[in-house]
Amino acid sequence: MIGKSSTVRPARQPIALPDLPVQPLVTVMVSNYNYARYLPEAIGSVIRQTYPHWELIVCDDGSTDESCGVVARYAAQDPRIQLIRQKNAGQASALNSAFAASKGGILCVLDADDWFHPQKLASVVRQFQQCRDAGLLVHAMSLVDADGARLHRIPILGAFEEGWIASRILQRGGRWRYMPASGLVFRREVAEIGFPIAPRRFAVGADGFLFTLFPLLTKITFLPEELSTYRIHGANVVGRLGVNAAAARKGARLMTEVVEGVNERLSQLASPDVLDAGANLHIALELLTAHLLEGEARRLLCRRYFSAVRAILADDLYGWRQKVILPLLFGVAALLPRGCRQAWLDQAISAGAWKRTMVWMLTGFRRQARIGF
Repeated sequence: MIGKSSTVRPARQPIALPDLPVQPLVTVMVSNYNYARYLPEAIGSVIRQTYPHWELIVCDDGSTDESCGVVARYAAQDPRIQLIRQKNAGQASALNSAFAASKGGILCVLDADDWFHPQKLASVVRQFQQCRDAGLLVHAMSLVDADGARLHRIPILGAFEEGWIASRILQRGGRWRYMPASGLVFRREVAEIGFPIAPRRFAVGADGFLFTLFPLLTKITFLPEELSTYRIHGANVVGRLGVNAAAARKGARLMTEVVEGVNERLSQLASPDVLDAGANLHIALELLTAHLLEGEARRLLCRRYFSAVRAILADDLYGWRQKVILPLLFGVAALLPRGCRQAWLDQAISAGAWKRTMVWMLTGFRRQARIGF
């Protein structure tokens, strides 16, 4: 069921940011665990940047493959590349280690299985210099499969948000138009409030914590260009090629943990702001998916479905296309026999050809987008 959002207190003002130098140092942080096969593409994409003033810090989180050897070979050839080795402790711990070693005034996260487009760093530096009061930047990305074949652009539906949107994020229980980790860029002054990330809470999903906390601290800016590529291959923490009840419940659990972790940090900052996971429509739709696939009694499913539809129609983040597609998508699933629901949701929710065709038609043949809806 969709819970009612808690009373939203006035958000704090965005933090003050100093002007950037003419050519600021940009830190690229990579958390790696057993992705030796993808690291050459990730590291090579940073080396090929048109903007030269960068450092790349790869924290290897106890890999058992050839990852450290791969990074070490690149580091021996380019002093801007640094390898940090640590025992396996999870994504948050690895990002904490990378940040502790960083010096950049602008920081980017790069997942070890993704890559940057050559103009990314130059574009984000220019955008931050133009939007001097923004401490967080997101941009469009390309989505590819495990072999690097293009699927589509993300986000699919809807536009990026910008400016000081903290009150909206509080109202939505932490939701906004954020992107996968390789689309996350932020100023150092913001990072110093977000780091260190609690390692025990965020062995995975640490980027979700940053994405949810940072817009409560600073203004957002965005770039519509595709500046990095997100590879989806079945082992991703977020994003999937298929749908099942366990994955849906995991997604809801991870987002709930993000909300709880952000609330802990806000409390440490003596902020009056509190996120309500019950108001988070992303969590509610993941749980609806799980209940559909688990075969909950139709009467209860109908109650969940109509509650979700009311929340979708009232939502200020979704556009009219989502408000048409999502009630239809979940309504058909609820009417189908249980044994047919997974095949339907696999096609409708995951990054399949049917979904891309439907979105292409509904967006007036424009290529826009996001993972899921």
